[in-house]
Amino acid sequence: MTDTEKLNNLRVMCGLNATEMPDTTLEIYLGNAKNIILRRAYPLVADYSLVSLPVRYDSLQVEIATELVLKRGAEGETSHSENGVNRSYESAGVSQTLLSQIVPCTRVITVTNEQ
Repeated sequence: MTDTEKLNNLRVMCGLNATEMPDTTLEIYLGNAKNIILRRAYPLVADYSLVSLPVRYDSLQVEIATELVLKRGAEGETSHSENGVNRSYESAGVSQTLLSQIVPCTRVITVTNEQ
């Protein structure tokens, strides 16, 4: 999935039209989601800028970014009730349901910097 496809999918999943939130803001959420996945998948890596997101996590990246966008303004909310609508979140960040889809890899990844 290309970055443009991820951005478009995120916009659709969040129900946002082109004028509601700038691409740069959504790209930040996609970047944050990528970092969340990489930290969980590769707990022993020191520099995540050297690691690519595995293709199998492309959709999950969009799902995590969607959750982060939709929680915007209500970060860390553990319970909320208004007009018969009740909200609570599994965690302040990303729900455990999404995080459990990430399989940690504990082998050491060596990267050479060729200049």
